[in-house]
Amino acid sequence: VGFSEAPEKNYVWTSRDLCSLVGVVPVKHPALIDFAETAYDLGIQHDDWLASVVDAGAPFLDRGLGVFAITCQRPAKPGPVVIDQIHARLGPGDFAERVQRLQREVDMSLLWPVSRPGMPKTLSEVSDQHAPDVFRLIMDRFPFAEDGIGFNAFDPDGRGIFVISALPEVSSLSLKQRELFQMVAAHFAAGYRLRRAIRLEAESQTPV
Repeated sequence: VGFSEAPEKNYVWTSRDLCSLVGVVPVKHPALIDFAETAYDLGIQHDDWLASVVDAGAPFLDRGLGVFAITCQRPAKPGPVVIDQIHARLGPGDFAERVQRLQREVDMSLLWPVSRPGMPKTLSEVSDQHAPDVFRLIMDRFPFAEDGIGFNAFDPDGRGIFVISALPEVSSLSLKQRELFQMVAAHFAAGYRLRRAIRLEAESQTPV
């Protein structure tokens, strides 16, 4: 598992309407605009894009417990989800080790139902709907948090990225909150697909 840990920055906001992702961030707030611009920025090198997106999202995603990006391979049919790279912002120093322990100790095929692409939801919400036992299997290995929320982007071949914010309590999103994070997720996925399309086009034109 690859792991990168960004230099610590204090992104804990004092304004109550912005300090937590469970609050509704104003749609035109500069933090959301910065995130969208970063997602679409083709000037960022391929290897730096994911870290840059996480950094841009930290001001409105971080609840003080960390924001993480995980790349994975998810099979088309039920099977193990393989995590292969991690980027952490403001999380605990042993986060990568905890992910590795998760993959050693848990049948990763159990994560297949809760990792499906879809509307942004908390882990407790998606687990309740698709695999109730998985929630505790995951959270017991990340005791610094009680829940998490994430959004994702996937290639047709199952290659995907999750951006996850750790939550201090078990949570569910209101309709308005879900709409906000669906907007954020749409920009993230569109930026990811745009970069992928350009990369594949460039690779197809490269002489063998």
